Amino acid sequence: MNNISCTRRLINEYKKIDKKTEYGISYYPNDKNINECHFILSCEHSPYAGGEYYGIITIPHNYPHGTPSFKMLTPSGRFEIGKLICPELEGHPALTLFKYLIWLQSIMYEESNTIGSLNISLAERQQLAIASHDFNERNYKDWKEIKNKFEIQKE
Repeated sequence: MNNISCTRRLINEYKKIDKKTEYGISYYPNDKNINECHFILSCEHSPYAGGEYYGIITIPHNYPHGTPSFKMLTPSGRFEIGKLICPELEGHPALTLFKYLIWLQSIMYEESNTIGSLNISLAERQQLAIASHDFNERNYKDWKEIKNKFEIQKE
């Protein structure tokens, strides 16, 4: 069960989502679980250029003092699919879900090891970026609905 400050914080962050589509980052809460948030990272730089990377944030009940965890659901070559990616950051009230997603996107371009990371060639990562759209459509039956939620936010 969430503590009251966690619930209030998430509600306030979720109210601001429509303004948070910059840097190729889009996200929205799960309608049935306030502690889960879906996101897409759209990358512009090689080796991920043109890729759309879908994932889920799991938000702890003591957020913002507890650190969210992430799962990437689209292959990128940087992170294992469906495995937890744990930020090497401590939860802090100044960090928002959007800032955590900026962190996640930035470490895609690093070669440092973190929990859930992979190390495959840049050429393979470029191929995965090209294939990401087809992968998402084939593997997530509600992909069009998911994309629609993100498109509505951008308007």
